[in-house]
Amino acid sequence: MTDYLAKPVDENLLRKALERCRPGASAPTSPTSANPSTAPAAASGAQVPTFDPARFRDITGGSPEKMRELRELFLSQAHTIVQEISKAVLEGKAKDISRLAHKLAGSSSSIGVTGMVPPLRALEHAEPNGDPNQTPHWLVETQRQLAIFEQLDVRAVCENLSRSSKPTQPPV
Repeated sequence: MTDYLAKPVDENLLRKALERCRPGASAPTSPTSANPSTAPAAASGAQVPTFDPARFRDITGGSPEKMRELRELFLSQAHTIVQEISKAVLEGKAKDISRLAHKLAGSSSSIGVTGMVPPLRALEHAEPNGDPNQTPHWLVETQRQLAIFEQLDVRAVCENLSRSSKPTQPPV
């Protein structure tokens, strides 16, 4: 199984991943797959929603105060990790890039900041399995996705969730 499931594990996603492991099942198609050739959905032209408000609301219990706190904590830590990844890219430290990208991809996926996951997975697997020349591209895409989430009015999106249960893709 090459699928990636973030903690806390969503039971439906786990079931789907296990179904793909059965003999005769098709190969994983998840944009957050740990397989470096399928990790960056942008590379295949697939659109990954920037934010999954249902996931965020579930994590916070829908509490506006918890939403604000989680958003602030995530942004603070994400900016720090992205700076560390940038430094590792400049210094050519592939292991640090991989470790940091893995860490941030997990936390991003866990709280529903789904747009950051594909470029982070690409960074995680850029060396030695992938193309290290693409590392700056995926770093820029990670920074872009972080900026999109930062500008998103998370509380309003979560409050409007009752209108639509689909993840949101804000205009870029």
